[in-house]
Amino acid sequence: MSKLYVDEIRPKTSGNQVLMPEKPAFHVKPSSNQNNIATNSYVDVILDTVVLDNGNNFANNKFTAPVAGTYLFGCNLRIDSIDTAADYYALIFSKNSEDGSFWTDLFDPGGFSTDLSFWMMHGVLILELAANDTVGVQVRQASGTSQTDVKGDTRFFGHLIG
Repeated sequence: MSKLYVDEIRPKTSGNQVLMPEKPAFHVKPSSNQNNIATNSYVDVILDTVVLDNGNNFANNKFTAPVAGTYLFGCNLRIDSIDTAADYYALIFSKNSEDGSFWTDLFDPGGFSTDLSFWMMHGVLILELAANDTVGVQVRQASGTSQTDVKGDTRFFGHLIG
């Protein structure tokens, strides 16, 4: 077997930029609101509008890693009709459909005197994935009334970083 040793790789583009257009990356959003999410359960966020999907690795509300590596994920989750009687709201990244895998944002609405019109939750996470691992987004409302909606300007994105 032959080995190749490289001391330096020089980009072929101007400005010393290295472009990798085939590197897995995605950006998705909901096509409509997800109304009256269930309480006391992990609710998968429906993300059915693809903005960007290098490699076609996003389907059925989940990103599937095409290769093992380190991936960066982020989500901006807008929820409306916040119930101040809820104990908390959580934004969660779900790995391999496991409920509650990685909690990235937690919000307690109990400090407000009236229900809130909207709230933005944000999460960023770096994960080591094996090929065919999946990542999706979940939201959880603990107790309160099932009145909260996931809005269409929610975004989920990610890409292979190494």
